[in-house]
Formats: sequence, C-alpha cells, structure tokens
Amino acid sequence: MSTKLEKLSGENNESLQRLEIITYLDGQCYEFAVALHRGLGWPLVGVMSGNPAGVIIRHALAQSPDGKFWDIRGPVKKSEIGTPFGIASEPVLQPVTEEDLRKTRKTFGHSISDEAIEHASLVAEGLWPELPWRKETFQKRVLAFMDELETLCKKHEVWIRAPYPAARIVVGKAYGDEKGFRISPTLNGQYFFDREL
Repeated sequence: MSTKLEKLSGENNESLQRLEIITYLDGQCYEFAVALHRGLGWPLVGVMSGNPAGVIIRHALAQSPDGKFWDIRGPVKKSEIGTPFGIASEPVLQPVTEEDLRKTRKTFGHSISDEAIEHASLVAEGLWPELPWRKETFQKRVLAFMDELETLCKKHEVWIRAPYPAARIVVGKAYGDEKGFRISPTLNGQYFFDREL
C-alpha cells in the first residue's frame, strides 16, 4: 500500500539526543545491545575496562555482518567507540554473551530487564527500519494495520485523521486527494499517524 514511514530522527530532536546520552549510551547500553542482538542476530561485543575489582564490560555493542559496531549512535568506528567513556586509545573489544552482560550487571547490584530490552527494541526499530530485523516487529505490524486501514477508508470513503497536530482523531468525509497514511515513531515506542494528501 502507500503508508509512508518516517524514521525516528535525532537531528534537531533534543529529546532523542538526551535519550541517547543519558539512557542508552551510558546506562542501558547492555539492554540496547541485547535488543540489536535479539532483533538482528548480530553478535555482542564488549568494551573491556580494568578497575580495582578486575576487568569489566564498560560498554556493549552489536557487530553487524559487515564488521561495523552498533550502539545508539548507529554504526560507530572502532577508534570512536571509547570516546564518550574517556578511553583515549582504541578500545579492547571482546565477544560477550547476554549472560556475560547479566553477570556484570549483577556484580554491581543491578539487573537487565526484559521490559527495558523490549523498549530498546522499539527505539532501534524506529531509528533504523531498514535493518534486516529477524522477527515480526511492532513496526511491521503497525505498517500492515495502516495499509488495511487505508483500504477500509477507501472502501467506505471516509478517512481517519487529526484536524491539527495533537488533536483528537476524527473520522471525516473523503475528499479524493488522500494518498494514504504517514506514520512517525515516538520515543516511547508508539506511532503518530495522519492521512497523507
């Protein structure tokens, strides 16, 4: 059908930039890496760092089949991975497992929640819908729903729309210039939609 999908974009989006820095770059990076691992099948990689207790996984990423390293920033050059963490030289990278990440987090009295991984998955799918997601993603289900809704609107010559942004949704008469719907992902994993003229 003709549903247009907009990407979740960090450009000029202060909320996403804060989310990137505060949440998924240095906080829930394990959850974000696991979301990429589960959704894409890419192996996990840890940035190893020494501390008085021994070697720990300082940051987690997923590695794509073409060798690129991915985190909330998207594909990151190996030489730039450690920059936000004060690692001046090229970081020491090591293959890790989801269990390694869970053990490391537990060492510090925390845990990795499946809810946080699911939310990270929704954010990642919104940022990069073009990646080869393995499972039936929420985004794919939303697109299929919107395509069926378009068919229904055309059949009955009515369209669901908002009269202006952030307004309650209304059902209105079709004018004949509707081209379908446009959906935009939000930071909380939902989608805004409106008709496309």
